[in-house]
Amino acid sequence: MARSKQKFKDTGIELKIEAVLKSMRLKYVKQYRINGLLDVDFYLPARNLVIECDGNYYHANITTHPRGRTGARRRAKDYARTQTMLSMGYSVLRIWEHEINGSTHAKLKRKIASVI
Repeated sequence: MARSKQKFKDTGIELKIEAVLKSMRLKYVKQYRINGLLDVDFYLPARNLVIECDGNYYHANITTHPRGRTGARRRAKDYARTQTMLSMGYSVLRIWEHEINGSTHAKLKRKIASVI
């Protein structure tokens, strides 16, 4: 498995999703590098699934972030990343910070289970 060589510090939302993945006994790779191009938060090789944990501010959530040019660019970049992964045959699940923080462990488990 190609793990990213870049050092990443896990965010709180990534730690929550990791706890859910562990409780589901799913095998995953954190900070997985796809074809030397994209670093993703989690990759589940058995399902060819990418899980991205999107922070509301950084990823410019339209409900929590102003619609300025920076936000539009960030959303466009995320959309392009998702389309690239889909075109490479990966399934992609993006989960917003407010969804992770506002959901119970069981609800997050159901959300992940719905795509595997």
